[in-house]
Parts: sequence; C-alpha cells; structure tokens
Amino acid sequence: MNQELYEKLREMRLPIMAEEYKDQSENTDTQNMTFEERLEAMVIKEYDSQINHTVKRYIKNANFYDSNANLQNINYKPDREINRGLIEELSTNEYIQQKLNIILIGASGSGKTWISNAFGVNACMERYRVQYIRLPDLFQEIEEAKIQGHYKKYMKKLSKVDLLILDEFLLTTIS
Repeated sequence: MNQELYEKLREMRLPIMAEEYKDQSENTDTQNMTFEERLEAMVIKEYDSQINHTVKRYIKNANFYDSNANLQNINYKPDREINRGLIEELSTNEYIQQKLNIILIGASGSGKTWISNAFGVNACMERYRVQYIRLPDLFQEIEEAKIQGHYKKYMKKLSKVDLLILDEFLLTTIS
C-alpha cells in the first residue's frame, strides 16, 4: 500500500475511500480486479457514505418530533380512512418539486404529526431540506428574530428549506 496516497485521501476528506484503498491493498482477492473495478468500488463506498451522512444531517437539522417515522409503517386500518394510493403518490415527493402543499386533517391524536414527520423523513432521504416546527413556536421564533434584529436572516433561513412542515396549524388564535 502506498501510505502517501492513503494519507492524501484522508487529507482530502475521503476517509471511506482511503479505507477501501487500504482494504484492497491488503486483500488478495482484489488483486484480480481491474483498475476500473477497484476504483469503482472505492468511489461507490465513498459516495454512499457521503449521501448517508447528508441524509442523517438533514434529518437531524429538520428537528422532527419523531425522526423514525416512515411512510412504510403507516397503519391503514379501515377506520383511519387513510388513502393508501394518495400516500404512495405523495411519497414520490413530486409535490415538493411542484411547490404544492399537503394539509393533514384529523382528530387530535389521529397521527397527523407522525405522518407529517414520515413525509419529512421521506423527503430528507431524497436529499430535500426539511424543517419541522409547531406553528406557535414559529410565531415565537419570528417575534424573537424581530426583537433581536435578525428577522431577515431568519426568513432567509426558512426560504432555503424545500419542505416546511407546520404542525398545530391554526390551533391557537393569531393576531
């Protein structure tokens, strides 16, 4: 193994590629692989690692109520009256690309927050930036930003989000 090449890969912040290079150098099975096959294996592992890191960061930064919510785990019991076809259509995230809204309506405790989080996690998996916030908290943050003179900065931050999930929408009166 060329130690200098290994160090350069690490220095360029390609740690997974560096480890794959090291593994390939130590593994006799990879000696029969062509240059392209070995390079492809290194690049694919690094790429997958970076994508996974991005998805994890997007999920963390979204501040979900439940970051484990998943559209695959929706309970479609008949009494819940959830349209499976519509959920599957929305799971493509085309509504985000078209800048459309989803409004979830249901009784308190029916799972609206969880489903909204599942849509958000699904969007993060496709590398959309998502922000989950309760509407009363949003109003409070906007008010605090105004008081602190950071209103434009806060609004700019919100504008960078691809999907804004507003929970508890208009459950409290607003001025």
